[in-house]
Amino acid sequence: MEKTGRKKSLSQRGSLLIILGLLLVACAKDKTEPPDNTNNVDCSTLNPSFQTDVQTIIGTNCSFYGCHGHSSGVGDFTTYAGVKAKVDNGLFQQRVLDLKDMPPSYSTGPKSLSAGDLEILNCWIENGASNN
Repeated sequence: MEKTGRKKSLSQRGSLLIILGLLLVACAKDKTEPPDNTNNVDCSTLNPSFQTDVQTIIGTNCSFYGCHGHSSGVGDFTTYAGVKAKVDNGLFQQRVLDLKDMPPSYSTGPKSLSAGDLEILNCWIENGASNN
C-alpha cells in the first residue's frame, strides 16, 4: 500500500512540474517588446531648439506641480539639466517616445502629446539634445 501511495505522489508531482513548465514557456512567449519608434520624420531638416521648442512642450505637458516640477523626486523638468539627465539615461525616450505613456492618463494636465510634439522631441534627441 505504501509503494502505491508513493508512486501516486511522485506521479502527481511530476505532472505538476510539467504543467508549471508549460505555463512558464507559454507566458514567456506572451512578453511584448516596447513599441518600435519608427518615425518617418527627417531629423536632418527639423532641428528643434531646447529653449524655443522643447522647453515649451515640457512646460505645458510635464513640468508642473505633481509631475516633473521643481524638486520632483521623479525628475525635475524645469531645467535643461533635469531633462537632459533623463535623456542621457534613456528613460525620457523610453517613456515619452517609445511607450508613449507620458504624460500619464491620471495627469492633472494634458493626457497625451500631439504627433508634432513627439516629432520635435524625437528630433531634438536624435540631433544631440543640445541646450540651444
